[in-house]
Amino acid sequence: MALESVATILERMVSTTIQDWYEHAMLDESLVAVPMSREQRCAHLPQLFHDLVSVSALLRFRARESCFPRMLRNMESLDASKAIPPR
Repeated sequence: MALESVATILERMVSTTIQDWYEHAMLDESLVAVPMSREQRCAHLPQLFHDLVSVSALLRFRARESCFPRMLRNMESLDASKAIPPR
């Protein structure tokens, strides 16, 4: 199985995650007590996932820009056996 980024997983799982969240929310008596349609309860969730994907991509970019150049400058002192855990 290929590794996927958090952003890729979030994008792929939006619909099923929203459905799972809605089903779980409907088990909460305090939420069910507030009369709302499914659409009203879930309308904000696609944008929330979009925002999470955007933040994830931004964090990945920042990590690449800040950590990797520093690591490359110190490659000669890096013990790779300690940097990557054995499987």
